[in-house]
This record gives sequence, C-alpha cells and structure tokens, in this order.
Amino acid sequence: MTNQEGRAAKPSFSKDAKPWPYLQSSERLKVVGAYINLGWSVIPVRADKAPALSEWARYQQERPSLEDWTCWLEGKPSNGVRPYWTA
Repeated sequence: MTNQEGRAAKPSFSKDAKPWPYLQSSERLKVVGAYINLGWSVIPVRADKAPALSEWARYQQERPSLEDWTCWLEGKPSNGVRPYWTA
C-alpha cells in the first residue's frame, strides 16, 4: 500500500478510535502491527518524543518485532532492551 509519492501509506483507523493512552494492550498491538506490516520501524516514545527504551540505537538499523512490542507493553525487557515505563 503506497501513496502517490511511492511512500508507504499510513494505515487508516476508525475516526472514533481512542487515543493511544486509552487503548488496551491488545488494541495497541493492532496499531503497532499495522505500522510494522508497512515496514516502518516503530519504537515507543515518551511524551517529549524521546525514545522510551533503555537502548534504542539498534532500532535505527533493525525493526523491532511484534514480539518485542508484546514484551514492552507487558513491562518486560525484550532482547535486553527494557522500556522506561517499568521500574
């Protein structure tokens, strides 16, 4: 799915979709999965748009998987990378 410029088109979601903070983990995984399927590299970010991972530089070269995201949303590390929102 591409737009007129040949770039990957942004997935379309319902206009009634809830904002990210109000989504359940399963709903968040659906959103992340849609972007991953487009080949986008999706990482969690904080409110100030800074990466919310203990180590994120590797994701400039490789894409996190849906399995990575599943762990992160559960507050667990994935491949040694821990999300900042956990203790």
